[in-house]
Amino acid sequence: MTASAVAPKTRSHSFVRRALAVFMVMHGVAHFVGLQASLQAIDQHRGVDYAAGLWTITDPTTLRVFAVLWGLAGAAWFVIAPVVWLGNRHARAALIAVTVATLVLAVAALSASVIGVVIDIVILAVASFEPHWIGLGEPID
Repeated sequence: MTASAVAPKTRSHSFVRRALAVFMVMHGVAHFVGLQASLQAIDQHRGVDYAAGLWTITDPTTLRVFAVLWGLAGAAWFVIAPVVWLGNRHARAALIAVTVATLVLAVAALSASVIGVVIDIVILAVASFEPHWIGLGEPID
């Protein structure tokens, strides 16, 4: 197979992988909404519903813990995005780890984060079952 026959596929993988990385940064920003909601609830002396409304957190300390968790989740997407962008050989494993961790948090906040759960499941499915079409693990272009 000639280099020219391989190049278009690599460019295609590169484009899709980089688009996914940009999407991951936007998804990370969305996780900061959870951080903001927790901090606002503390300031306004109100609770935040978790577990589809079955658990309302009103304790400021617990809300701070969740604020930190949301912040870490958002930061994790910012950290993993360049790894995916570059197609690092560890990108798939790192993407799966970050997705599973943030999925657990999103499920806990289910009523407010249904779209986040859906996004995390889609990312997890792509990383788990079809990593080749986005070129995860390929060398840097």
